[in-house]
Amino acid sequence: NDIGIELLKHLNDKELRELLPNSLGMRKLISLRIRELQQQDDCNASDSTIRETESPASTITIYSDDPSGIEGATTPNIHNTTATEVSQDIQFEFIDFNVANIITPQLSFPDFDLRTLLQTTPMGSSILKYYQQHNILDHTRRTRLVDIIIKHMYSYIIKNRMKHEEYNQVAAKIISLFPRECLGTYYVPPIRKSESIIGKSVLARGKLVDKVRNLIHKCEEANPKRKRRSKESNDSTDEILEKRGRVNNDDMTWLKVNSEPWAEVMEKWNNTYDLRRCDKDCPTVQEYLERWPILRDLRSDVLINQDFRKLFPEKELKLYTKWESFFEVVANLKLNCLKDSVALQLHESVPQTENEDAKFLKQLTLLPYFLPPKGRIITQKAINKHWKFSTLETLHAIVVTAKVAGDIEPVISQQVHNAQARGQRVQPYLLVEGTAEDPKRFYVVIDGRVHLSCESAKRSFDLLFKIFHVINANYPIQAEYIYTLLQKCVYEINLPSDKIPPYVSDILSNFK
Repeated sequence: NDIGIELLKHLNDKELRELLPNSLGMRKLISLRIRELQQQDDCNASDSTIRETESPASTITIYSDDPSGIEGATTPNIHNTTATEVSQDIQFEFIDFNVANIITPQLSFPDFDLRTLLQTTPMGSSILKYYQQHNILDHTRRTRLVDIIIKHMYSYIIKNRMKHEEYNQVAAKIISLFPRECLGTYYVPPIRKSESIIGKSVLARGKLVDKVRNLIHKCEEANPKRKRRSKESNDSTDEILEKRGRVNNDDMTWLKVNSEPWAEVMEKWNNTYDLRRCDKDCPTVQEYLERWPILRDLRSDVLINQDFRKLFPEKELKLYTKWESFFEVVANLKLNCLKDSVALQLHESVPQTENEDAKFLKQLTLLPYFLPPKGRIITQKAINKHWKFSTLETLHAIVVTAKVAGDIEPVISQQVHNAQARGQRVQPYLLVEGTAEDPKRFYVVIDGRVHLSCESAKRSFDLLFKIFHVINANYPIQAEYIYTLLQKCVYEINLPSDKIPPYVSDILSNFK
């Protein structure tokens, strides 16, 4: 950053406003810090002294916050040509005050379950299946495995330098899941010169190290750059912010008319994240999709997961790790609410269901029966002035079923008709092709059209939940309490706008 510690002390309120136009809180924080530094300079000016030593050399000690740097650096001995040699032991302490460091929060090293990550990632399941069949991974699967892991850790890697123990943690996860794999394939620690049999230091190596180095080299926003800043780089912070804004708008325009190459799509989607979070001009799902048409692409699940990961760090895999415990709590507390005979039979069949997709869909279907809706709302255009939605209407706001592919369009049309009759808009929902015992395909329907197809029921619902937050959509009104309960208990996300009815507060208390 071109604004060093000395220049920072002289910034006024107007210049701070230009530097951080959209963050009043950050301007106040930096302004307070500037006053502290100015007061510190006044104190140092009155108390500073220079100590004389008997050493014939001048020593300058530099303290750095760089974890990979040298803790202390000493200049060579410098002798005067005069007869009298005078030495001064002057110690400077440099404070690393970077505006970017204040704006960007420090991320902790991501902890994740590798098996769950692979099961929920495109091409990840194929790695697990290949290992089960061959009891070893080939070159293609190893490369794919490392690629999935590093992409999951992307936000951390570009802001922090990976340490030896962190590489070891990731490599240990791999060996724990794939015991026949060799640790050295993925990570070999560096060797110091004093410990090397060839008398030279050896850099760390392995697939993990290579992938991280390549990512840092290619990624423009990565902090841990090894290259020194060019002396010709004289852009001011204002120019950088203005340039970044122009780039974001150009990227948004590009995304409206392009869907290939996909690597460039992902890069430009990442660049425009802040634009989407600040965009308040799309009150409906349809208008949002018109503004960001790339979300109509069948591969847009990658983009949705990428935004959700930024929006709620470390919440991406919560459905896979907490769903079973959540359902168990609900079933234990609300079993007496299960009055419907079909729902009772469905609940009794859950433990015997071996098909994971069928089991999850049965559990999801049972939620509105365990937690039947209460109360009523006033609709805008409905035939009846008040709408007291039923358990089935709550369920159909979350998931509907089409027994065969030919039933999909009629089911979607019926959803639109039912919503219009109540004066409501159709919010995103899950559509399952097949039966309760044999579900075959899973789709996410947005704005009356099938947008995404997933290979598993749990992954399709996970994507559905994330879509509401990524595109700033409201939960369907008849199922809002179900979604909010899942948001708080399963995904562990708390928002100021959350509304929880009293009759589900006992469930919420079990997850605090």
